[in-house]
This record gives sequence, C-alpha cells and structure tokens, in this order.
Amino acid sequence: APALRRALAAARAGDALAAGRESWYVLVFVAAMELWDDDAFDDLTGRGVAIARELGAFATLQTAVHSAGMIEMWRGDFTRARAYFAEFVEVLNMVSGSPGFAEPSDVTLKAWRGERDRVAASLDYLEDNQHAPIFGGNILVLYLARCARVVLATGGSRYAEVIAEARRAYAENLPYGEHFTLPDFVEAGVRGGDREVAREGMRRLTERALAAGTPWALGLLARSRALLAPDDGAEPHYQEAIDLLGGTRVRTDLARAHLLYGEWLRRRRRRGDARARLRTAHEMFTGMGAAAFAERARLELRAIGDRVAGRAASGGGRELTAQERRVAELAAAGATNAEIATQLFVSASTVEYHLRKVFRKLGITSRRQLARDQLL
Repeated sequence: APALRRALAAARAGDALAAGRESWYVLVFVAAMELWDDDAFDDLTGRGVAIARELGAFATLQTAVHSAGMIEMWRGDFTRARAYFAEFVEVLNMVSGSPGFAEPSDVTLKAWRGERDRVAASLDYLEDNQHAPIFGGNILVLYLARCARVVLATGGSRYAEVIAEARRAYAENLPYGEHFTLPDFVEAGVRGGDREVAREGMRRLTERALAAGTPWALGLLARSRALLAPDDGAEPHYQEAIDLLGGTRVRTDLARAHLLYGEWLRRRRRRGDARARLRTAHEMFTGMGAAAFAERARLELRAIGDRVAGRAASGGGRELTAQERRVAELAAAGATNAEIATQLFVSASTVEYHLRKVFRKLGITSRRQLARDQLL
C-alpha cells in the first residue's frame, strides 16, 4: 500500500500520463482501485481519457473510458456510466474487430439497475466464451462477473447466492478487484446466518482497508463493523460509515450505508429514525435507477407504514441514448460538429443526426439552449 500511494502521488504530480507514457494508465488505474482512492481515480481517469483522445491512443482509451464508466457507476450516475461503457465497446470494436466484450463490459451496471435477464444473458455469454482469446486470462472479466452476481443478489436480499460466491472468491483469492466485494460478503454472512463467511470477509477487509487508509475504504470498514457489532454497539459504526462515505464521491456505497442503518433502526423499533434513513436511501437509489436496492428500501418503509412509489425512475421517453448524451455534452461545452465527430470517430452528418434527436427529446431548437441541468 505505501508503494502504491507513492506511485499515485507521482502520477498525479508529474507527467506519467504524458505522450509516450500513456500505456502506464492501466497501472495507475489498478493502484487507485486497490486503494479505494476515489480522488485519484477521478483525477487520473479524466486525464487518461483526455490524453488518449488527444493522442489517438486507442488501447489506452479503452481502459480509460471503461474506468470512467466504473467511477460514474459508483457515483450513482448510471446514465453517464452507460455512455462510457458504450464508448468502450465502440473503441474495442475499432481496435480488435471483436464485439464479444460488448456483453460483459457493463454487466455490473446492469446489476445495479436490477436488469436480471440482461445480467443473466451477459453471464451466460461469459461462461460460454471465457476461454476465447479476448477473454483468456482476463482477471477483469472474472471480477466484473463476480461483482454483477453479488450486486444483483445483495440488492434482492438473496444472501445464500452471495455466500456461495464468497466461498468461491475466498478459494480463488484473485489479485485484482476482489476487495470490492468483501463488504457484501460480510453483509451476506451476517444476514444469511453464516458467521464464518462474515468473519473471513471482515478479516480480509480490515487488513486491506486499514492499509489503504482512504475515506472510501474506512467507510466500508465501519459499515461492515456495524453489521458484526452487538446491537448496543452498532450505531457509532453506522454513523462513522455515513460520515466517511459522505466525504467521497461514492454515492452508491453511501446510499447502502443509509439503507443498512435504517434496517437496523427499524429492527430496534426506532421508527422515526428508521424512516429518515430509509427515505434517504430510497430517494438516492431511485434517483440513480438502482432498482433492486430501491425496492429493498421501499419494502422496509412499507413495514413501518410509509407508502412510496414501487419502481426506480427510468427516465421515460425523454431519456437520451448513450451516444446522444455524449454528443449533447460536447455540444453544450462549445464543440463544433466537426470537433465532436473527430472526438467520437463518427461523421459530421452523424453528429447532426444525433443533435436533432437530442433537441426533440429535450424540447429545444438549438445548441445554444443546451445546458448541463437539462442533461442530468
């Protein structure tokens, strides 16, 4: 961990991602992941995308836009995440001519959105093609699949599925990204009655989170400690988790801290306090489009007599596609059609086509009317 922190500091302070060194991006990306460092992740992802676009470094752009999609997903901005994942597939297809990774690339986002059928299709595709050259030995693919299974099952409180996944993960002990599922394994072990799984997840999480020392890592550690604590000692840990995670960009994990705290408060029969936490969680999950977790919060609220809408907002017919959103954001920033076409590797006429659709969906007539608040 100290070596990774020094590497991240050097990458952010110097020219590690400058021309000729752009291939280093994947290394600093992994370092930020391993340390749960959302500040470094955000900074380096933005720089990596910009430099890769400027240089036309497609291999680096693949990694950069995929990591940008991951951080937007953790932030709870699922629309922007989807746009980045769509760009990843476009660049991948241009470079390799293989559309295969289109299926699993955004599978964890699909899980957050509660799209069980689409997650199942992606996982089936992975299972059928895991030995193909594009997937062979790719730990990232295994990590994405595991995260998707865990997120989908945890959102639906299907803890037996998460416990089975935990046992496989503990046995494999993959070196990349596995620590992100450890808080889920603790929750599943506690709620599913398997204290051995919970304790082992907590042991691994404690070691890694304390070594990382970032607010995101320590917030997840506090949230997990609350789950394992006796009832009379859990509340300070929940409050610490919310304070720490509230200081990060990671709204998905913050919303889950509110949900778990609210569930604990309801079981302690503190209905007023529980209602406040559960409403916060429900509003956050609904705003993101995290359907399964929003439904879990709704059912908890119903148990204390609150009535809320039954589904996460989907955006309706006005919702922009991933490509439309990217075109609109660039146009709102002042880019010309030719500049947008160059950045997105499409023709100027394609940009014009997408802009016309954007104007119609947003009820505007010119690019001058585009504004950030219309795109949220």
